[in-house]
This record gives sequence, structure tokens and C-alpha cells, in this order.
Amino acid sequence: MYPQMQQWIQDIIQNMKLADFCIGTVCQTAPVKIDFGDNKIITDVGTNIFYTEQVIEKKIELGHKHIVEINSANYETKEKLKTYTINEGIKTGDKLIMLKVAYGQKFIVLSKLRDTSSIIIS
Repeated sequence: MYPQMQQWIQDIIQNMKLADFCIGTVCQTAPVKIDFGDNKIITDVGTNIFYTEQVIEKKIELGHKHIVEINSANYETKEKLKTYTINEGIKTGDKLIMLKVAYGQKFIVLSKLRDTSSIIIS
């Protein structure tokens, strides 16, 4: 009886589909559509796909500011120097590793999959 109970419990847990990883390809970015193959495409409707820090676009804008006093009046000069991209975000064609949760109704995008030759550090 004990082995049967173990099997039932394992079957119940497996059928719950608590979490599973999957790999998808971004086929559109606005709105985000991800293709899992076999005509399984999900569209981001704002509540079904969650993005981690690793895949969100991040940029930093560097600027320069001077405050100059002329005849008791302060003048401020601002100059935008350059914008650096820290993380480019997701783009069409990117392969993503995702975690499928909530009975397969929600997805967490963990990271991009990249070929080591496509990573350039300078």
C-alpha cells in the first residue's frame, strides 16, 4: 500500500505542473510574443509574463553641468554627453529561458540564451 500511495502523490504533484522550464524565441516585441515551437505562441497581456532584471532594458545617461555666476546672477549649463546601454533588453529572435508556473498560465523570463561567440566585452 505504501508504494501505491507514493505513486499517487507523485502523480498528483506532477499533474499540478507547479513549475517547469521552457525555452522560447521572441517573434515580436510590441506586444511581446514568444514562440515555443509546435505553433505554441504566448502574447504578453501584462499579467502573464514577468521579466527579471537580466532581461529588462537598462541605460545610463551621462551629462555634465556647470553653474556660473555672472554679475550676481547664476547661469546653469547642461550638456548631455553620452548614453550607455547596460542591458539591451529583449529583441526579436532572442532565445529566452523561462520558468512556466501557475499551471502553465504564467511565465517568468529568467535570462537570454546566447552563444558564447556573441558575447563581446571591451
